[in-house]
Amino acid sequence: MAVWQRIVAAIKRDPYGRTARQVEEVLQTARPYGVSKALSEVLVRTREHLEATERAEVAHQIQAMLRRSELQAPEFASRIGVSNESFADYLEGTVSPPASLLLRMQRLSDRATSPVGPPILSGSAAGSRCRPAIARRTCSAQPAVP
Repeated sequence: MAVWQRIVAAIKRDPYGRTARQVEEVLQTARPYGVSKALSEVLVRTREHLEATERAEVAHQIQAMLRRSELQAPEFASRIGVSNESFADYLEGTVSPPASLLLRMQRLSDRATSPVGPPILSGSAAGSRCRPAIARRTCSAQPAVP
């Protein structure tokens, strides 16, 4: 019995870890009763719990981005290109947005907290092909491209 308890503890600690994967492999060939059924249930429930926890964490991060942006939820949703209903689902943690949408949210949130507008270049760096951060140091002599 102690061995099964250690296996269950390892699955709960890391539902997609090595032990969980090994148990999953064994369960693919085992008959669904007794210990195999119990371990299968542990895998399913532990993974569902982890996914719910992760969705809640993502929702918390989205709520923080919304607060930082100082926009109302409908305006924020509009600016990232999603419906109010979808955005509400993200805020509640019922659904997690794709990674690309999270990046869009982060950019919008960052824009609200950073200085307005792009950096202004002066002198010969204004016409250079270099990025603004390095233009002052290394690229000031390069001609502008028409």
